[in-house]
Amino acid sequence: SLVDAGALVEDFIEVQVASKILRDKFEKAQGRALLLPQCARSHMDKRCMADFKADVSTHEGRSCRESCLISMTTALGKA
Repeated sequence: SLVDAGALVEDFIEVQVASKILRDKFEKAQGRALLLPQCARSHMDKRCMADFKADVSTHEGRSCRESCLISMTTALGKA
């Protein structure tokens, strides 16, 4: 709906403004945290090697493919 789209645009703008304001502090920080989901499951079939954790009802990625978004993002975060 139009209201939902407006809220999404507001959220996006808020994140962009906060990012610009805090960029200097972020670049000077000694340590950083990269908060990612356990798994982004780009393939919902046998190509995905993620383990299912029944106790928390989620998949835990194994970073087994070059196309894995979590694996790529984690590598960038460590660089």
